[in-house]
Amino acid sequence: MTIRPRSHAAQTSVDKYAPKPPPANGSNDALHADHVFPLTIALLREVESVERWVVELQRLRAVVCVTASENYKLQVIEHGGITGPEKYAVAGIIFTSQLEW
Repeated sequence: MTIRPRSHAAQTSVDKYAPKPPPANGSNDALHADHVFPLTIALLREVESVERWVVELQRLRAVVCVTASENYKLQVIEHGGITGPEKYAVAGIIFTSQLEW
């Protein structure tokens, strides 16, 4: 409930079920914290300095709030190799505020 930015669908779910929390897992309206950038084996092998890890860990903590329905779409896109902010555009997900990384 506190994660921002949120997709329009996630905000609609919040508003629809207010004042109660949105439904738990199992519902397409459930909220999901989606990691924008993946932690990959390649990244683990590539990063060698503490300074670079500080940068990468800050990047890896970026999350957005989406619905379970949107998350299912994102999983398919991610398995196709598209990650980062681009995956939201491919999935047609619109956010209530501008995304900044």
